[in-house]
Amino acid sequence: MQFLLLVVTFGLAYPWTHKMILRWQTKHQLINNDRLIYDGTALGMLVRALVVILTLVIPFAFLASPWAYCWLWCYQYSHTHVDHSSAE
Repeated sequence: MQFLLLVVTFGLAYPWTHKMILRWQTKHQLINNDRLIYDGTALGMLVRALVVILTLVIPFAFLASPWAYCWLWCYQYSHTHVDHSSAE
């Protein structure tokens, strides 16, 4: 389903589909009987994805692409939290 949306929208739906997948994955993970939650937004991921794309397209900006990838992953990890209220 995600692939079809990406093809139809020329990749613009990536942040929204990725956010939905991350929310589902984290919601179904347990750490010490606590659930994980992901509270990132698609727009926050879109900005970072555009920076990654720009660093790959602009000449000599490829030197910054490792930083841009780390920035994208840090956004994802900084918005993944443990929900202590769901303890059983």
